[in-house]
Amino acid sequence: MAANATVTVTGVKETLRELGKIEPDLAKQIKADVKQITASVVADAKSAVPNDVLSGFARQWQGGRLTPFSSEQVRKSITTRFSNRKRGAVAVFAVVMKSAIGTVIDMAGRSSTGNLANALEARLGRASRIMWPAYERNATQVEQDLQRVVDVIQRETNARLVR
Repeated sequence: MAANATVTVTGVKETLRELGKIEPDLAKQIKADVKQITASVVADAKSAVPNDVLSGFARQWQGGRLTPFSSEQVRKSITTRFSNRKRGAVAVFAVVMKSAIGTVIDMAGRSSTGNLANALEARLGRASRIMWPAYERNATQVEQDLQRVVDVIQRETNARLVR
């Protein structure tokens, strides 16, 4: 059974884009606040990265398309990403893992099974092993803090519209 959670606040992306034009310092502060809010998820996900996985992960994969596993490199790749693009994307920010091998470790076996998925599941548990559990452990606090940021955005935007 796939777990699913969505927090939808409409107009935030457009408001941030406009706020960035009118009041760039406030837009920067909001991004800094969001980064601080998601810091607990990032730290939790980084701490969930295993130091070693399976013996085959120490070698180069298929002509070098995936580098050997390094827990430090995977940890460094977990970060908060921002997007103000208009292209149909819903998220204004997301906590992401940019490491390909880290993503394999996290998600192998989510939609299909095989030797790799079975070995990872036996050693580390079911997919998602890192990112989703980190969010779930911090979801309540993140959502409460995010609501405070949205309230600030609304207040500041309304104050500028009244002028």
